[in-house]
Amino acid sequence: MSTETIPKETERDRVIEAVARFHRAVDYADWDLFRAVVTHDVAWWISISDGSSSIVHDFSGADNIVDYLRLVAPQATPHHHTTNHLVEIDEAIAKYQAYMLAVNRQTLEPLAEAMVECDLVKPGKDWLITQFSITEHVRRGSVPYIQSLLGDWESPKPKASA
Repeated sequence: MSTETIPKETERDRVIEAVARFHRAVDYADWDLFRAVVTHDVAWWISISDGSSSIVHDFSGADNIVDYLRLVAPQATPHHHTTNHLVEIDEAIAKYQAYMLAVNRQTLEPLAEAMVECDLVKPGKDWLITQFSITEHVRRGSVPYIQSLLGDWESPKPKASA
């Protein structure tokens, strides 16, 4: 029998937890939690396709991303599931990749499947997301609906941190 002590939580686990907390924040519109797991100038890139049309958006700044999510999903009840986590860590910098399935948490109806990629930093004891990229496939007809919500909305420049 080995007497080697295994840490209860590894840095890999902490990176995965940061991304899980990001999704939880989005799922429950918990914007304080969202801001706690991202840098103030976080960059977010999303490509959404429904098989017949697509849109690509990129935003920077936590407040701008929250504004976007409030606009496109004001009554949404998603639940994001990620799997096949690939994590590479180099001291206080991490890269993360996973597959994602989003379902309606009330009906369990599939909403989207995606590939998620994140860059994270560890400025203190916690990992923070600096860049979040998602390539997402949604139900047919969803892209025009999202475009109708956005209209001509443009993401403003990120606000300076206080």
